[in-house]
Order: sequence, then C-alpha cells, then structure tokens
Amino acid sequence: MGQKTRVVVEEDRFDEADAAVRKALVQEVHRAGNAARNIARQIIVRDGAIITGDLWRSVGVEFTKRGQAAELYATVPYASFVHDGTSKMPPRPFFDEAVEEVSKGLEARLKTAFEREMR
Repeated sequence: MGQKTRVVVEEDRFDEADAAVRKALVQEVHRAGNAARNIARQIIVRDGAIITGDLWRSVGVEFTKRGQAAELYATVPYASFVHDGTSKMPPRPFFDEAVEEVSKGLEARLKTAFEREMR
C-alpha cells in the first residue's frame, strides 16, 4: 500500500524548453524532490510518528525518466494511516506539509532557472 505525492513541472512547459533549460528545470525538480523527502522525514520526527524508524526509512523520492516530476513515497503499509489518520488517530500529513513547504518559491526558482538559461 504506502503513500505517494508528486511534484511536477507541467508537461507543456517542459516540452517547450530547449535542452539547456530542460536541464536547469530537471536540476530544480531534483532539488525540490530531495528537499521534500528530507522535510517529510523531519515532520515525521517532529510529530512523534517515529517509534521504530521504519516509516522514516521508507520515505523516499523517485524521478520520472525525463526528470520533470518527483514522486515522494513511503513503502510501509501503514504510511497512509499515519498520513491521513484513522478514526482513533489524527492525521499527520507529512507529505502534504513537505510539498507545501518546498512549493513556496518553487515557481519563482523555476522561472529564474528558465531565464538564466535563456540569456
């Protein structure tokens, strides 16, 4: 089961870019994906959702073949229960909070990378 969340550069923006711009966009997506993974792990610790460390260790990030998207995941079967909560436990949305934090300024950073490569 597990849990997944994505950070994506829109396909049409990615396709319109030349090779140098695509490289800059891919680098920024990789930075954002890795940062989101690290923040999600920090949130798990902050919220006391770490007992055995299995959830923390299961949080990872994968990138699409073209690099325009990062997918955060947690592989332990109970990740969605921790993230979304249950009738007996409040939600601890570690992925949502991580993506929200990384998203702050992401568009501006992508625009800067795009403009830097267009010079």
